[in-house]
Amino acid sequence: MRGKGSRVGTQYSALLHLVFPDTFEPIVSRHDKQRIAGWGCQKFGLMRTGDDDRDLAVLRKKMEAEYGADFHYWNDEIRDRWEAHKRSDETGHRASSPEVENKNEPIDLPLSQLASDLFLGDDSFLRNTETLLREKKQVVLCGPPGTGKTFIARRLARHLTATESHVTLVQFHPSYAYEDFVQGYRPALRSASGTTRLDFELTRGPLMDAADRAFGDPETDHFLIIDEINRGNVAKVFGESYFLLEYRNEEIRLQYSDEPFSLPPNLHIIGTMNTADRSIALVDLALRRRFYFVPFDPTRGPIRGVLRRFLEKKVVGMAWVADFVDRANMVLADKRADDAAIGPSYFMRDGLDDAMAERIWIHSVRPYLEERLFGEPDALKSFDDLWKRRGADAPRHTTEVAIADDQDGEAAEG
Repeated sequence: MRGKGSRVGTQYSALLHLVFPDTFEPIVSRHDKQRIAGWGCQKFGLMRTGDDDRDLAVLRKKMEAEYGADFHYWNDEIRDRWEAHKRSDETGHRASSPEVENKNEPIDLPLSQLASDLFLGDDSFLRNTETLLREKKQVVLCGPPGTGKTFIARRLARHLTATESHVTLVQFHPSYAYEDFVQGYRPALRSASGTTRLDFELTRGPLMDAADRAFGDPETDHFLIIDEINRGNVAKVFGESYFLLEYRNEEIRLQYSDEPFSLPPNLHIIGTMNTADRSIALVDLALRRRFYFVPFDPTRGPIRGVLRRFLEKKVVGMAWVADFVDRANMVLADKRADDAAIGPSYFMRDGLDDAMAERIWIHSVRPYLEERLFGEPDALKSFDDLWKRRGADAPRHTTEVAIADDQDGEAAEG
């Protein structure tokens, strides 16, 4: 066990880890939990939920992907980083946020400017998504990896509400349950007559907390963002609250409580869904009926031009990367594998050059295609060949692709 704290707090954290080692970190200091969660969420651009243990559980997945499954926060390299974050917090000099300078201040920004900042071209895509949200109350942004679904969801929610405290972020995963999301019993220490014992107390989850905040502030829009919504058992996680997604003016009694519960009309839910994830088959029709679905297709609409607009504005001489991605996605679409299209976010890096692009291709994009094209070595080789040519046979703009296709069709007819 790492860290230190008050006697009761230390025992509480220790028992949580001993009883639920896969859920709670071996950190006994409440302050260390806060500092590590703060550092990690800032590092990976995650939104704090107000529950340090919940933040650390989400953070672990990100850390394991970067440092390996056997990492720990007291590794010298990692500890130096969150300790430095701790010192900056204590002196009041926090690193600047990648989103806004003061997250508790309303954002006075036209939607057209937000669309420009996100490299979406005009604001029609965002306006349509906002309309769907206000009409249905819940939408799912769906598309292949790297299309910016979570990033855009967070930025749009932050734009449409007064402060970041009105936005709640959770991530679904296979072990996420109703007790985590809605309401359930969690371990708690009880002190009485000089002794401390482990007990369980009924604890509200992020859905109930977000609903309470929205009910308490009915004139303001509140948002609940559910990242990777299709990776959890949605019907099981929502439970009886599934009913409320369709009937906002009704009340129900919850599984663990007789207290009536309802969802306020000013609470909007944004889910994100990875269409390349095979678990999408588990998404039932009830979910599809209760949400509007907004496709993030790298071969169509504003997502198609995001990478090219980014490169034109941020990086000189790297337009060939957008040419390659456009051509590769056309090939994937021809193979009816457009759900495996290459998203623009892979290559949206400040300072991108040939060497960095090569690393991204070898260590990120190619392994993704290899998994999606399993058993098709010739298809994978064609992408290797295209990459070596630096997308040289790819038209520079997708509009040129359409013109070329039309000309080929007319020639064939003639």
